[in-house]
Amino acid sequence: MRNSNTLRYFALTIGLILAVLMYSAQAQTNMILNGDFSLDTDLDGLGDYWQVGQHVNKTDILDGVQYIASSQQGCSQALIEQIIHTPSNGKMWQLDFDLNSDTAVYVIVWTLPHSGHCLAILPSGEFQHYSFTFVEDFPEIWGICFYTAGLLPAWINLDNVELVDLTTVGLGVTQDERSVKSGGIYDLLGRRLNKEPENTVFIRNHKLYVKIKN
Repeated sequence: MRNSNTLRYFALTIGLILAVLMYSAQAQTNMILNGDFSLDTDLDGLGDYWQVGQHVNKTDILDGVQYIASSQQGCSQALIEQIIHTPSNGKMWQLDFDLNSDTAVYVIVWTLPHSGHCLAILPSGEFQHYSFTFVEDFPEIWGICFYTAGLLPAWINLDNVELVDLTTVGLGVTQDERSVKSGGIYDLLGRRLNKEPENTVFIRNHKLYVKIKN
């Protein structure tokens, strides 16, 4: 009974800590402008601060959701992106958004003008929320992009795009610190520990762990 109560106590503690961390991340500045597509000052159907690829022939904002569709000419690629020029240098980031499409969508982090890495390849399906955490070692994040493969005409629905810096939440580190912290053990305040603590939460390799002693 004592072990069961102990496990329940620490499970509740971990839940509360994760909730605080998630709230803190949401409270950080969103590097994406007009991520909810509430602004369309020129009424062209494309949210302010966003741009689309040359093969997109239709844009619309329906119930606050950005819709784009590609034509049947050329590579037929449906592409939407925002250029942000945000310094990184080894920071940890969290990218959240709601999306669906009629085909696979590539989520790209640009680190140079239209050069970067693929964060995820999302299958077609229902409109749903996605969240990704990543560390970017390049000096800056040049932009965030969502695009289809381009073999056939396609469409994308996109909303609630957020990119926040997790470094100030205690889960991210600078590039100079990363070589040291990647193999170290830290508490939630970022202080290095000599060994894994028991019955409390700690960070190792940018992930949360807990070690419970019976």
